[in-house]
Amino acid sequence: MIEQIQKRSLVDEVIHVIRQNIKNDIWKVDEKIPTEPELVQGLGVGRNTIREAIKILEYLGVLEVKQGLGTFVRTKNDFSIVINSIHHSDLYEHVEVRCLLEIEIAKLAARHCTPENMRDVIACLEDRAATNQQDVANFMLSDKKLHLAIAKATHNKALQATYEYFLNSSYQYTLELVTNKNLPDPNQQIHTELVQAIQHKSESEAMRIAESMLAPILRSLDSIKADFVQNHLDQIL
Repeated sequence: MIEQIQKRSLVDEVIHVIRQNIKNDIWKVDEKIPTEPELVQGLGVGRNTIREAIKILEYLGVLEVKQGLGTFVRTKNDFSIVINSIHHSDLYEHVEVRCLLEIEIAKLAARHCTPENMRDVIACLEDRAATNQQDVANFMLSDKKLHLAIAKATHNKALQATYEYFLNSSYQYTLELVTNKNLPDPNQQIHTELVQAIQHKSESEAMRIAESMLAPILRSLDSIKADFVQNHLDQIL
């Protein structure tokens, strides 16, 4: 347990340093940050710590990893304020909002997707399938890229930006959805069915599947909450 706390602390420290360098314009937007070996040497931490910090910052939309080119600054926005505000909600509220967004995105993607959109979506779907779910950081990133590709297929920039902003500000809740064994898992099959419905331009089917991905999680959270209340009452009585 002590080692895990130290590891999380190191990752947090690395994230803080990277954010400060971006905030202070040491690393500017669209510029490449130092390589992994340079960060390891400069910060005095291990490779795994650097990789985990970069994965989190990539998920948050702060960094972008370009294969073969390096890691680049995507934005200097600090999402910590948004993250703190999200913490005032709970997991149920998070899933409820995401469910609403996913349904609308599925409908508009089915209506407006182009062949180019579908190539991107299918590539992301295949990447998600090839990613080991036990590698939580990479799996979350591949899942996010798929959903963002679907959002892009809506051709509604406002909805796309809202959805991406929501995902970027809710890392901890998404992590809980992926790792909590008591919650249903929206598996690869249902993601494949969603992509197929969008490809066939079936709006109603895409909406139905999008809702079916998250509705079971809401029901499970309702059940967990009810069990907790009942157990608490039993202890009191």
